Amino acid sequence: MQLAWTQMFSVPVPPEGFPSTIFNHVHVVDVAEMHMRVLNTEDAGGKRFLASAGVCSFQDWYDIASGLSGDPLPGLVKLHPPREGRLGEALPAHTIYSGRRAEDELGIIYKPLSETVGDVMKDFSGRGWLQHLEN
Repeated sequence: MQLAWTQMFSVPVPPEGFPSTIFNHVHVVDVAEMHMRVLNTEDAGGKRFLASAGVCSFQDWYDIASGLSGDPLPGLVKLHPPREGRLGEALPAHTIYSGRRAEDELGIIYKPLSETVGDVMKDFSGRGWLQHLEN
């Protein structure tokens, strides 16, 4: 969690911008739900399930975080200015881990990235980790 906080909320944007770091995302509640369904689904025995709601970049997270409320954290906007109209743009080649089997066989419906980002922001704020971004 500390790595996520450092990358997202304490490092200013370098002049050349951030590299296009791509990663899979999933909400922790979806992971817990998947574990429960696997334990309660006999046909799931012996199978491997990956929890992945999709692929995104850190810039996608910043853009969503900046737009979560009418009054975003001023410090976050200074660290990571939003990119108008670029959310979900084509990403560079990368490995994609599919969570489709969990959707098909367990009925998992993944939470959208916006909900994951919102919950991360609430958690970090509750821990006092975003105070430096309030001004």
